[in-house]
Amino acid sequence: MKISTKARYSLRLMIDIAQNQATGPVPLTDVARRQNISTKYLEQLAKVLSLAGCLDGVRGAQGGYRLARPAAAISAGELVRAAEGEFTPVSCLSDDDIDCPLQPDCPTSRFWGGLRTVLDTYMDGVSLADLARPGEPAALNGAAANSSAQPACVVGRPKRPA
Repeated sequence: MKISTKARYSLRLMIDIAQNQATGPVPLTDVARRQNISTKYLEQLAKVLSLAGCLDGVRGAQGGYRLARPAAAISAGELVRAAEGEFTPVSCLSDDDIDCPLQPDCPTSRFWGGLRTVLDTYMDGVSLADLARPGEPAALNGAAANSSAQPACVVGRPKRPA
């Protein structure tokens, strides 16, 4: 499972605006220069994020974009879903009417549903303010940091008993 460039660049766009809007609306040309992303692509992302209620556009000579809400009130999950649409690990969990002959007795659907819940919980537990805070890993501020669960393995290697 891969996160698209659209979602990754949307996060970078929003982080950049959160970090640079103190002096006024942030022009996309400035974001493009700092993030090395084309202005045309940023315009497409800004439109999607504006429609999702995350960005406000300001017209005029001093125009640009600013956050529609405080950074602490915008989650990474909200931004990823705005860019990607519904975020599911397998198509049979999507809201689209996928006709799967194994539903509702699929032996793996609980597993995939659990993975979706973990991903959503983590992404929704990390705010744009967490991501925009320089030098601090966002994972330490998210919901995952409060979990006492330990992974059973890391990159295919079994965890040794303590």
